[in-house]
Amino acid sequence: MLFCKNNKLQIILNILNIFFNSVNSIVILLFTYFNKELNSSLLICLLLFSILFLLLSNKSIKKNIKIIKSSNRIR
Repeated sequence: MLFCKNNKLQIILNILNIFFNSVNSIVILLFTYFNKELNSSLLICLLLFSILFLLLSNKSIKKNIKIIKSSNRIR
């Protein structure tokens, strides 16, 4: 909402968020591997869904940038 005009910043923040979510899911997988009592399948599933939605939003932002550039060429 605050970064509607700044698409490059949106993409950078999105990539950072994907990275941190990926690291977080790897750490959780390692903890569950070494600690058999911990059951975190729901948490891993939510993290994977968040990564998926972040990737989809990144794709949409890039598509939006293309549309804006093409409309600027028409003017």
